[in-house]
Amino acid sequence: MKSTVVRPGIVSKTSSTTSGGIQKPVSSVAPPSFKAPPQRVLKPNSLVNNTTTSTTTSTIKPTTTSTLHKPITTTSTSTSSTIHKPITSIPTSTTTTSTQQSQQQQQQQQQEPIKKWNIDDFEIGKPLGKGRFGNVYLARERKSKYVVALKVLYKSQLQTVGIEHQLRREVEIQSHLRHPNILRLFGYFYDETRVYLIIEFAKGGECFKELQKVGRFNEQTAATYTLQIADALRYCHNKHVIHRDIKPENLLIGINGEMKIADFGWAVHSPNSKRQTFCGTIEYLPPEVVNKKRYDCSVDVWSLGILIYEFLVGSSPFTSEQEKEIYENIKLGLIKFPKYVAQDARDLITGLLNSDPSKRISLLDVINHPWIKKNAHPNALKPTLFNLALPSQQLVPASERVFENDQ
Repeated sequence: MKSTVVRPGIVSKTSSTTSGGIQKPVSSVAPPSFKAPPQRVLKPNSLVNNTTTSTTTSTIKPTTTSTLHKPITTTSTSTSSTIHKPITSIPTSTTTTSTQQSQQQQQQQQQEPIKKWNIDDFEIGKPLGKGRFGNVYLARERKSKYVVALKVLYKSQLQTVGIEHQLRREVEIQSHLRHPNILRLFGYFYDETRVYLIIEFAKGGECFKELQKVGRFNEQTAATYTLQIADALRYCHNKHVIHRDIKPENLLIGINGEMKIADFGWAVHSPNSKRQTFCGTIEYLPPEVVNKKRYDCSVDVWSLGILIYEFLVGSSPFTSEQEKEIYENIKLGLIKFPKYVAQDARDLITGLLNSDPSKRISLLDVINHPWIKKNAHPNALKPTLFNLALPSQQLVPASERVFENDQ
């Protein structure tokens, strides 16, 4: 069994402090309608540990009723929006409509009443987690009985470390993404002191905690998760979104056991230029970032290679107790595989961990790789048919990790 892994800190050239996985909203963004796909709707009795509202809400009850038309901070100059405003920033595939149909749709949208969310619209359940800037609670929207996770962030703490812009960017990106393996952000609201994010409830919890419980994943689970993440990243890259921080801590497991990319705190929408910001998690940084060169979406491809290795082995290939040694290991690019890692899995990992970004295999190559075809769940990319038990419920023992001699 793998002992608890203590991660090196997250690095950033522009800020010495990070959000710790907290997702951050923006008043200028128009998140999607709160209604979610039918297959994601949980039954009312799914509200685990259904504590009374009077007990829990006393912790986060706002002093005033809030709306979506109030800026997050007094210094914000962005235009406010509503939760039902149509998506425009990151367009999805469109269909041709007549001018008359478009006018009818616009008239209908103008006639619809604007929903002003506030904390009284939700029943608050048990705490799901705590972060540096606030807490996450299980919640249920009173009218629809739809179960969500409600993330409560404190404005004062966000302003103290100066990450409001990062918060706005994350919500602008995540609220426009529609993929079964990307965690949905349904909307947000705020009061005088707090920001509330309405996000999809991932019943399976954190991928990192599952990895800690079992030590490492079997090939079937690892290949299934890899396929789902690769497909989600391919979707992001097609929309010019680079995640920049793929790792187990930023992945959640959904109600049917599917993988969910959850934290877009370092994500960026970059359609026409390469980036140079030094950010991410040390063990997952590609050589071009370590060497402070310009980079593109291939940084996510590298991170996926590190992730697959960690799924199969239980630790990253370049790990060390000394931060300096991690950087040196990344630059050298020497990978030691345990004997139990299959040859086709090694082939996939080494193809992703090429020090030359232009020579890394593509995400489509990952999806069609023999190791994926052989081991991944047949319905991994079919959300309505997919179902997979949590790794900790599969009871697969971790093998002894004996490394081969470095040749």
